[in-house]
Amino acid sequence: MKMNLSQSHKQLIQSNLAALCNEIYLPGILTRLRAEGIMIEEQESDIEHNADRFKQTKKLLEFIKQRPEDDFITFCTILLETKQKHIIQEYFPTFLSRAEKKAEIQQKVGQRSSGEEHGTSLLEVPLPSGGNNISTTSSDVEVINDMLLLDIADKIDTDNEIFKIGVSLGVDDSKIRQIQKDKSGDMCMFHYSVLQTWKKNSREDDHIRKLQLCEALKRAGKQNIILDLKLDS
Repeated sequence: MKMNLSQSHKQLIQSNLAALCNEIYLPGILTRLRAEGIMIEEQESDIEHNADRFKQTKKLLEFIKQRPEDDFITFCTILLETKQKHIIQEYFPTFLSRAEKKAEIQQKVGQRSSGEEHGTSLLEVPLPSGGNNISTTSSDVEVINDMLLLDIADKIDTDNEIFKIGVSLGVDDSKIRQIQKDKSGDMCMFHYSVLQTWKKNSREDDHIRKLQLCEALKRAGKQNIILDLKLDS
């Protein structure tokens, strides 16, 4: 299961509710939360039903504080995207570095995807164009998609772990070392590229790939990723 937002952070939101409702600029935030799969259309409409901006923001904050911690980090990332970094700095400073890291990864993905659209190969393996909702269970949606692999890569802590995972998935050790050399200085993209190399070369169906990935994560001692991303469901 995903980690819930701590009681101390929930209390922080509650104790600063009036100030946050006055300071947060709402336009664009609800749409992005829905695009990330954190909010559904009915919830967005319910918030927008209030004509008063203060009440809209209050309802949003009451919603977001009940969400998992990962969703709150995404909310902070959206604040960064909408030029509201000062909100995080003042009220949620412990989340700033994680939000900035996630925003940086998303920006790199967007730049590389844009390069591919213009015929410029910036990676030896394709990168996600974004917008996939990894939580969906619809049978016609790929489970092991690029955004999921990016989330996994971000949660892998060391290069030693990705070597274990990659080898378990059948990626040649020399290939992993070559990717490491090519992605020197960008650990997350190195980890992501190893996972994408495995996916690209796999001839198994999506269900088998999911089982293989879970087994490789377990062998590397990364059961927490399986739980966090609900890969065993």
